[in-house]
Amino acid sequence: GKALKVRVCDLLGGPFCEELPAYISGLSGADDETRISQAERYQARGFSAFKLFMDGEPDALLRLYDGAREKLGSNAKLMVDALWRMEQAEAHRFGHQLDVRRAACYEAPLKPEDVQGHARLVAGVETAIAVGECWRTRWEMRPFFEAGALGVYQPDVGRTGITEGMKLCSLAELCNVPVAFHVSIGLGVQIAAALHVAASIPNLMYVECNPKVWEVAEGLLKASLPVGAGVVGIPEGPGLGVEIDEEKLRPFVTS
Repeated sequence: GKALKVRVCDLLGGPFCEELPAYISGLSGADDETRISQAERYQARGFSAFKLFMDGEPDALLRLYDGAREKLGSNAKLMVDALWRMEQAEAHRFGHQLDVRRAACYEAPLKPEDVQGHARLVAGVETAIAVGECWRTRWEMRPFFEAGALGVYQPDVGRTGITEGMKLCSLAELCNVPVAFHVSIGLGVQIAAALHVAASIPNLMYVECNPKVWEVAEGLLKASLPVGAGVVGIPEGPGLGVEIDEEKLRPFVTS
């Protein structure tokens, strides 16, 4: 991209949109009230979708969910991430609770390798099951698509790379599965790559935006990553559109 003075998304065929729908994840705080207040501030900035993490017992997450729904209103889209913590029976029971609440998606409920378990869960609950961040290649993800074991695909471009990431998103499109990019780890170059891939596919659902992660990710960049009102943008400039501040990097380099 830099050699040709064009953006990576243009090399991939051109962006479907310049502003990518995003959801907020990683709400922080010592209690539910603090986390919900943080979500309300992002809602005021134009965000309408949020992900809640299961960092305790399932019932605690449901209380957080219900509190967030009350404050954010019926139009807010709420997702949950179970962090691979559940066994099959519990995952079904919890999924039914999410069905009643009309959750937007149910992420990482079971052990990541359990293709058939996820397929049974997809068949047993209405809420879309979201998986994919662990896997790097289409060969690893193919069994999930063949078994109908997911409702939302979550690639991590830091793991797949750009080329394989595009192939994986095409596989998802072939199976009528929307794509929500996993971007809750990684530094600025990785996030920029994810944004270019996300802009270049027709089946984009969301890009994850974890504000604390993005703040750290920008620490070695010369300019901030673009975030708007409920959307994230594509970095401008050739290639990935980001430049490393080598002076900021120097303290981490060993001779």
